[in-house]
Amino acid sequence: MNEYQDIEASLLRFSADLAHELTQFGLEVSAEYVDAFGSPTEWPETDFIGPAEMRIDMDEGVIYVTLAIVVSTRQDTNLTKMSKIVNRVMNKLAKDARIVIFDAASGAPRGHLIVQDGTRVGIKLNTDTQPAKPIFINLVSDQILSRG
Repeated sequence: MNEYQDIEASLLRFSADLAHELTQFGLEVSAEYVDAFGSPTEWPETDFIGPAEMRIDMDEGVIYVTLAIVVSTRQDTNLTKMSKIVNRVMNKLAKDARIVIFDAASGAPRGHLIVQDGTRVGIKLNTDTQPAKPIFINLVSDQILSRG
């Protein structure tokens, strides 16, 4: 299995699915892999959501994932759009919620990442380009790795 690639791709797909859902609330949001950009000055000039700062820990075959889902908006007086997006993300990431793990190569579902306690919204990131807010989440995979 390609755990890292599968989890990374699945978190980006989760963000893309959420961005699509947000259109029903009149919000146009793109999904971006935030770590792919060198700095905030390279961020897209659009509202976006996406995974960042992903860390994977393994303990006796159990995979634990810690990351931030970053929400960033532009032309957002009083951060109204950001607040709506953050609220939706928080609702999707309640304890025990599941994020499907997809095989990065085939797209076939093969397991789940389960949200653990400790989800928190961070303080607004100070950037020169646009406001951003991280939502930190802890996940555990239902897939157990064995030596192979």
